[in-house]
Amino acid sequence: MKRPAHTERWNTLLVLLAGLISACGDDGGAATEVEEPGSDAATGGGGGSVDPDAPDAAPGGRSGWLPAVPDADAPPPAVVDAEVPGPDALPPDMAWAPHLSEPKGFNYLHDPLTDEGELTPVTLPETTTPDGRLTNGSVQVFNCLKEEGGVSAPVFGNITATLCHEVQDTRPDPDGNYFSIVPPADESDGNDQFAGIMMYRNVTRAHDYFKGTHGVDWMDFPLPAIVNLEFKITPPVSIGGFSPGPDGWYDFANAAYFPKESWDALASQLGLPPRDSDSIIFGQAGHDFSYDASVIIHEYTHAIIGTGRLNGRAFDRQGVDDAPRAMNEALADYFAATIADYAVVGRYGIGKLASTLVRDLAVKRRCPDDLVNEIHADGRIFGAALWAIRGALGAETADRIVFGALEQIGQDPGFEQAGELLLAETEAVAPEALDTVRGLLVEHGVLGCERAKEWRTFSAAQSADQVPYVVEGRQTVGLNLDAVPGFNQWYVDLEPGTVVLELGWTMSAGGGIPGFGGGGVGKLDVAVRAGTPLEFDYGRTLEVTADQRVSVPEATQTPGGTFQQAVTLTAGCLPAEGGRLYIGLLNVADNAAQIINMRKAVIAAGEAVGEDAPAVQTCEVVP
Repeated sequence: MKRPAHTERWNTLLVLLAGLISACGDDGGAATEVEEPGSDAATGGGGGSVDPDAPDAAPGGRSGWLPAVPDADAPPPAVVDAEVPGPDALPPDMAWAPHLSEPKGFNYLHDPLTDEGELTPVTLPETTTPDGRLTNGSVQVFNCLKEEGGVSAPVFGNITATLCHEVQDTRPDPDGNYFSIVPPADESDGNDQFAGIMMYRNVTRAHDYFKGTHGVDWMDFPLPAIVNLEFKITPPVSIGGFSPGPDGWYDFANAAYFPKESWDALASQLGLPPRDSDSIIFGQAGHDFSYDASVIIHEYTHAIIGTGRLNGRAFDRQGVDDAPRAMNEALADYFAATIADYAVVGRYGIGKLASTLVRDLAVKRRCPDDLVNEIHADGRIFGAALWAIRGALGAETADRIVFGALEQIGQDPGFEQAGELLLAETEAVAPEALDTVRGLLVEHGVLGCERAKEWRTFSAAQSADQVPYVVEGRQTVGLNLDAVPGFNQWYVDLEPGTVVLELGWTMSAGGGIPGFGGGGVGKLDVAVRAGTPLEFDYGRTLEVTADQRVSVPEATQTPGGTFQQAVTLTAGCLPAEGGRLYIGLLNVADNAAQIINMRKAVIAAGEAVGEDAPAVQTCEVVP
């Protein structure tokens, strides 16, 4: 899912919103945990295109999702009584529905779009609660209702955030099944119980796969899972791409894993109590993220990976490297796809926001051609390689290899190190397939990738992934540096005698919080090296092995609110004999640079530099 364009302050707000929900218990007094926003944020707001293939409402106001009655003995409507005080007490005039070891209900096997609106009768996991609320040994589902009762807390200054009201409101029909719980006619309904039914079955399904296939026992607890998350901000403000709806509730266009450690770190700053476990949260944003089984399993896989693997950022000779977090996303995609035996992840959950961002692992991507400096998009490179291995070796063998490598992986490996782990696991599990796996890893650029891309005209809005190229800032990179290199380098192939190379780029400002600043922009300098990629070393200052390092003037703001920088390289900046010139963008500002457009102009021998050429640099000729 595409990350939202928000500042660190807005990210903190998302963490707070997610974390505060754990303070709001259900009728039985249970408390929950929640997820770290940003790991799988879909887009900033609740907007986005609606898929024209989404099912229309049926005559009479009933949704086209609703199935025909399965038989003449179809279950009667559910009896859901919010006044049931808890699992250990029951008023004398009420009786429990029978507790079934194999209760039945409806699910989308994939999602409403892939399943073309059809619900399938399925066997649900047995609950461990006498009243049939959605709890068992691997998940505890909470519905976050748009009503009074949610917790509130100050966020910044006079801004207060209020969460929806978290309850376990789902109960079975009088016969012990859940057939009466179906999607509502209005898919933006923020209180529906079908979201919980989808969550309950698919978290249990993922848990049972990882335990039964790979022996995972560290998830043997009721993982809190919250559905239909929305929130309010008082006073209402539009912030970071989020705006209140007509009812005052803000969409939460996100599905995310929230580790216990992240909550505890935040709680210690705000004087809130620690929590007992990780959790996952799923938002409501005009459509329900919980209706997409692949997104549920994707987030559960993040919990399997945990905080001790693939959450770091690497710094190598080629620049900053977000491959660790990209591979975290790729592994979550891979296991969601292999459990479903279906290569597409997020057709509904992501696709209802932006259909171009749906992740199809069967579509080949490779490094460096498809690097875009965004972890979900870059994860598709590694994910496509894993899916290709699965296609060559079969699901059972590939799953063993991939999970075996996952168990050994650390916090900040690059593609190369992860590829070597996959080869080692292949040699242990299926040595006869070693050459096949190595070939696929090379083919996708997991092995042997030089992170340098040709400098071409670029528009983020018109690109396949619709994300800017990012160069982190000194305060956002996580390392104390005077300048920050990009995630990849660039190159231009020059003819002999080229006299001018003009480079330019446009940046957007980060989203700010009204009344609290934000909205900063990066400042990029340029380093160049002929024939060989630049090399970086990270000490007290950034050490750059380059032919030239050029300071570029500050960005100028355009009438549209974007910021432009440009530089003209001449004379000693360019190799007289021509050839490949490698270019590094170095951010010397505190804020990240979000590049939304790139351009270049090359002037051959015999042509003059234009009078309006920006920031002409001659450079000293290096002997």
